[in-house]
Amino acid sequence: MIRRMVLCIAMTGWLVIPMAGCRDDDGAVTPDGAVSVDQGAKVDSGAVMDNGTPIDQGVIVDQAPTHVTFSGTVENAGTQSFIAGATVSVLNASPPNTTTSNAKGEFSLSVKIGSTVFLTVTSGSLLSSMEGFVVTAKPLSNLELIMVEGSFLDTLMTAAGLPKFDKSKGAVLVDFENPAGSGGESATLSASHAGSLALDSTGNPKKSSTLLAGGLSFLIFDNVATGTTTVTGSPAKCLPTYPTITSHPVNANTLLRVELNCK
Repeated sequence: MIRRMVLCIAMTGWLVIPMAGCRDDDGAVTPDGAVSVDQGAKVDSGAVMDNGTPIDQGVIVDQAPTHVTFSGTVENAGTQSFIAGATVSVLNASPPNTTTSNAKGEFSLSVKIGSTVFLTVTSGSLLSSMEGFVVTAKPLSNLELIMVEGSFLDTLMTAAGLPKFDKSKGAVLVDFENPAGSGGESATLSASHAGSLALDSTGNPKKSSTLLAGGLSFLIFDNVATGTTTVTGSPAKCLPTYPTITSHPVNANTLLRVELNCK
């Protein structure tokens, strides 16, 4: 489930098929003996019936879609505002697959069914953000891609007693869906890092390797070495939303979000 993930600082402190001779959708009259539909993919012209009579070679059938749409908004987590002009791209796509958010922060991007994609977002001085998806035939809407200022991340890290964010490194946010609420859920990265923080029940950042009782349902890992990382959840029921993504790219000055589901 894609849901709103907010790095919050609380106000009190932190955060039909036409027949022969009919018109098709384009207004064209189909030839006698032919049937057409929207896409135009032909059935095997060499096919024959059991009595040896060839099937009409003019039969045309629908072609399955190859792409679906991902859409949503880009937001600044620190200011809780939409970001216009942000660039949303599919990482390492060839040819490039990119779009720009509108004045309301809205974006829409066509992605190939069956692919694994990492959406990246860039905007001015904000940290880039990135998240991985496995693309099915079902479109995804209402995605909320979150960005943060580097200074915002620094404030969180410092308050938790962790080093300030190093822009030559990455940060990883592990978001737990359906946590128990009593705390204790954790994640292990294969990449080296400088520690992690959680937010307590009042929204205050605390240096912690586990979620805190009554707190928010994510951990942020500081100064993660660039390259790739695996993310393993604990307890064992906390599994990746996209289990076929076993390795995640970690880029400099980029916040990577990974979702684990603990249902």
